[in-house]
Amino acid sequence: MKEIKVEDLYNRIHELRGGPDSSMAYFARKESLISSVRNLLSGAGFVSADYPVLEPTELFVRKSGGGITGHLYSFIDPGGNKVSLRPEFTSSVIREYLKEPINTENVVKRQYSGPVFRYNDVSTGNRLRQFTQQGCEIIGASTTDFDAEILRLSLTALSEANIKSVTVRLGNVGAIRKLLESYGLSEAICLYIFSNIGKLNQSPENLKDILSHAVSLGLVKENEPRSNSIEEDGSKEESMELVQSLMAEILSGNTGRRSRSEIVDRLLKKNSELICVDVLESSLQDLSGFLRRMAGDYKSIEVKSNNDIIDIEQMKYVSDLINVVGDIGGMEVTFDLDFASQRGLTY
Repeated sequence: MKEIKVEDLYNRIHELRGGPDSSMAYFARKESLISSVRNLLSGAGFVSADYPVLEPTELFVRKSGGGITGHLYSFIDPGGNKVSLRPEFTSSVIREYLKEPINTENVVKRQYSGPVFRYNDVSTGNRLRQFTQQGCEIIGASTTDFDAEILRLSLTALSEANIKSVTVRLGNVGAIRKLLESYGLSEAICLYIFSNIGKLNQSPENLKDILSHAVSLGLVKENEPRSNSIEEDGSKEESMELVQSLMAEILSGNTGRRSRSEIVDRLLKKNSELICVDVLESSLQDLSGFLRRMAGDYKSIEVKSNNDIIDIEQMKYVSDLINVVGDIGGMEVTFDLDFASQRGLTY
């Protein structure tokens, strides 16, 4: 029998693409940076917390707008639950926060660091699939001052890492939600739009494809008046079957106190009113115009008094934010507006 040496066996096994080994020098440098940022955040009152690497898949897809679903490492565990390696931390932070009684007077500050996992097509470039994410969250506050605090801390951390110049892309998911909700769009349609916002921003010509796909998914009605409810159409049972089939691969096996049918029924009630295609088209045209107008170098964007109110509100928000952040010593900072930019999670 041929003798197989251990070193020969391991020479045949390579690391997964997108998950390279770290050299000792790289690891030491990374740990030094993590420690520096942790101390910076601790000084600002952010408490360190740790969260599971594995979470129910539903936690990440429920509010993702579909943008991150294709990047999840998901599988069925031995207990029959659909779980995923975490692609980010925010979802876990919010889940943990909601376990405790909510005191709206308290502002919660959390910081974290650790490995996260996102499947990327590495053939399109040298993109990691496992990387270390470090960040912080402020919960219970929505003022410009708190947004500015996180942005300033982020820039300070980069400055302390000897980075001399940086471009910050600013957007606001809340502004887009406000625009869409002004048209009476349901949560399901809003999430659908968020998952296609990049396509819409690439070219207004993509609007027709987005509309036709929405019709094929049953999110809107074509050339029909608004329906009062699913029950009046006599199609509740068919709608429940459709939604259950669409959600079968998304919901984890463990759905808590509610059964799968109860969850689907609740979703249908929330989204019982179907809008016409022309309403969705108007909202997309409005959104497309907003994305085009509010894009590029912050200093080059001019908003006049006759602009749409959303333009005026968002330019004021961005101006106030930048003013509160102020200068970062030793760093050149450029601010670009990019409301179509999203990280796959549209909370």
